[in-house]
Amino acid sequence: MKTKDLIKVLGIMPRVKGYFYINEAVEIIRRKGEAPLLITKDIYPEVAQKYETSTECVERAIRTSINTAWMSNREMVNKIARYPLRFRPTNKEFLFMVADYIDEMGKENGKA
Repeated sequence: MKTKDLIKVLGIMPRVKGYFYINEAVEIIRRKGEAPLLITKDIYPEVAQKYETSTECVERAIRTSINTAWMSNREMVNKIARYPLRFRPTNKEFLFMVADYIDEMGKENGKA
């Protein structure tokens, strides 16, 4: 499954900036592999630079989109987390959960 497809399943549509920011952030995480990443120092600045915006706008748009996913498809968010979440995941938790889920789906389908 592609990142963009999973984001849509979660209820985050391409009409919102968070859709593109989440997709880019997840791809950064997947590209960097096991390298240690800081969301505010590594991920947000790279996304912001690509989309010519501020890191604050990136953080807010991602948070708003995660809220949308949490409210509209909590079951799928829990499936991605692989355990029931009591609270909405933080931006960092969500991005790393999605990246891990995409990687695992690729392995299961022989694409890793």
